[in-house]
Amino acid sequence: MKISQLQSELSDMKVNMDTLEKERDFYFSKLRDIEVFIQANPNESNDLVQNILKILYASEEEKVIIGENGELTVHRGDEKMQE
Repeated sequence: MKISQLQSELSDMKVNMDTLEKERDFYFSKLRDIEVFIQANPNESNDLVQNILKILYASEEEKVIIGENGELTVHRGDEKMQE
């Protein structure tokens, strides 16, 4: 009985993992499409586009903060990196 319960839990976890992987790939693809679109249209560069790129290229160590007035800053730990 215990083995069948564990097998059922494992099966459920595999289904959940597959679903999460598909969702991750879907959103990664969307972000990649945005990046390619921006790179393909360099003449359209403005503050909005530059801020989108800052968000896309922020590393795990960097925290993107968007203020109430829409101002974007990137912090690394306690240190302010970019505005």
